[in-house]
Amino acid sequence: MKNGAGSELKVYAVWVRRLKRDAPGHIDPAIFGHPAASVFWDEDQIAGKFFAAAEGFHSPVAWDSYYLYGPEVRWRAMAAPITASGFPVMNFRRDLRRFVRGMAEG
Repeated sequence: MKNGAGSELKVYAVWVRRLKRDAPGHIDPAIFGHPAASVFWDEDQIAGKFFAAAEGFHSPVAWDSYYLYGPEVRWRAMAAPITASGFPVMNFRRDLRRFVRGMAEG
């Protein structure tokens, strides 16, 4: 899927350990259904802590949320600008789908 700038859409799904029973084997990467999706396991909550600090999450570790950035994003100490975000992700799946389609169509 191309985004409006002509570059490929990239999806990074980062699963963060929140419960003792959480484990990488419980993740089915096929749920994303797109070859642009890369799935990662964040045992030490590094990404979860980064996004909690960067995007003002209500907890010290972000989980079950999405962060959408356009092609103009600059990844430095904090990523900016953000296009959209939501928590919990399942409550915002229609919005996320709409944002991603809009970016893909340019």
